[in-house]
Amino acid sequence: MPTVLVVDDSPTDRIMASRFLEQEPEMIVRFACDGNAALAQIREQMPDAVVTDLQMPECNGLQLVSHVMNEFPRLPVILMTAQGSEEIAAEALRIGAASYVPKRVLASQLRDTVVRILAAASADGRQSSLMHSLADSFLRFEIQNDAELIETLMEHIQGMLRCLPLSDESERLRVVLAVKHAILNSLYHGNLEIPFDVEDLWTPAAAALIHERLTTAPFADRLLIIEANISPRAASFLIRHEGTAFPEETCQAKSVDPCCPKHFTRGIVLMQSTMDEVRILEDGRAISLLKRPSEVSEVVFDD
Repeated sequence: MPTVLVVDDSPTDRIMASRFLEQEPEMIVRFACDGNAALAQIREQMPDAVVTDLQMPECNGLQLVSHVMNEFPRLPVILMTAQGSEEIAAEALRIGAASYVPKRVLASQLRDTVVRILAAASADGRQSSLMHSLADSFLRFEIQNDAELIETLMEHIQGMLRCLPLSDESERLRVVLAVKHAILNSLYHGNLEIPFDVEDLWTPAAAALIHERLTTAPFADRLLIIEANISPRAASFLIRHEGTAFPEETCQAKSVDPCCPKHFTRGIVLMQSTMDEVRILEDGRAISLLKRPSEVSEVVFDD
């Protein structure tokens, strides 16, 4: 049974996070009141994942991520962020956090995020050995607007990324999540044309709109085209959609755009902090991602 350590100095927030996580059958939740207490627990009994608040006394979430990456680089850490802390979350992603979930959407996203990260962290060892021998590959998928199929594609790509020398499993996971966010943004805001003023895709109203467009032309007829070139030298991805172009102002700036929906912003922050190059192409209907040994990330619009 997977064990998740929840770290937060607020007893109310700890209980709230645990209730969301315990909706997953057989998940065990433990608690710590700050980063120092969390490190003591981790050293005594290693959990399978850590979910931590950012703002805490003594040792905060950013410091906790740094300590965990130094001592336990294979242990995934997921951040819970308050509104306005996206830039701190981006720094945490740069130093090794697996992902972050805004507190305002914990109810709809925390459990699923942790489950996906736990599944990714327990990838099969024999596949790992095979993928370490991969010399070169080029993949092209033309898929329908199917979120479950995207999950399966991400599992496949994560396995192939084992051929690319990265610092640890946590960094590999962040690359997968960055690609996934690029694909999901292309699905929802590109092909399905869900308006950018819809901040939360998990509300009943947004879910109803998504369901309607998944079964209505022209939205339902559009494809997602994903190309991946993966080798020990680099991993590049090109994601195209056939719907509405991404507006330049939502992606071009390095800082977070306050007018951008939170889930879209989360994806852009993750791409910027994880990938070495992010390029918006084809008048906003394609996004290119590149991962190589480098600490410089940029977002560039190509005419």
